[in-house]
Amino acid sequence: MNTAVLIAVGDELLSGIRREGNCASLAWRLHDAGWRLMRMEVIPDERPAIVDALSRWVGKVDLLVLSGGLGPTHDDKTRVALTEYLCCGLAANNVLYDRVLSRYDEATRERLDRSRSVQAAIPRYACGVYNPAGSALGS
Repeated sequence: MNTAVLIAVGDELLSGIRREGNCASLAWRLHDAGWRLMRMEVIPDERPAIVDALSRWVGKVDLLVLSGGLGPTHDDKTRVALTEYLCCGLAANNVLYDRVLSRYDEATRERLDRSRSVQAAIPRYACGVYNPAGSALGS
């Protein structure tokens, strides 16, 4: 049986400002697909906390999902923590980011394009994942 750990990243989740829903939704989908969920955690959007979570779970489970902390603002630390853990830099995946932008009207595209240098960035050797709902890429 495949094993998974889901980690929700966000100070807004820990403060109660927002309710965590991404990991909860994914948990039942994984369960229905026959996966064994080992743990679901909510951690702060801080580089040390994210790196610690990666250190604890990478290589111990078949799937590790981090949800959150990928926005364009200074308080979103997931991509930076990933590059620290992986000892690599960031690289833009403009093809996938253009696909994200194509869903929006012209005014919204222009606004979102201003954060391209952050939103299109993924760890250098990772594969980008198209996000059909938000404006950040997964990797």
